[in-house]
Amino acid sequence: MVAAYGRDAGTGSFYDQVALVNDTFTGGGALATGLWDTRTAPLSVGDSTSVGWKAAGNSGLGAESAATATGTASSIASAASEYDNRNHILNRVVTVSSGAPTGYAAASSIWDTSALAAAWGAP
Repeated sequence: MVAAYGRDAGTGSFYDQVALVNDTFTGGGALATGLWDTRTAPLSVGDSTSVGWKAAGNSGLGAESAATATGTASSIASAASEYDNRNHILNRVVTVSSGAPTGYAAASSIWDTSALAAAWGAP
């Protein structure tokens, strides 16, 4: 499978949210660590364990060093409870108070993850 990862050019008013957890990358090339730096636009609250580019448990194509790049979290806050199933991944948001991440809460718009899984033949 070929995958391309990108990010907003910095014109939005939202936080980057990317979490790669327990992936194995193969093939040619490498993950460019500069793309993971949360100090570049768009907005970041500066704590990449909750908000920003997060990577944990990945291997191959330089993923091990990408997880420790400046501004990228090599540990993810609440990974066991917030990245454990589709519903949490799609239907939860990071809460921010006074410019700092404070946890997770239900999103205001909820995806029907069971219907999505059935429609796409996912287990």
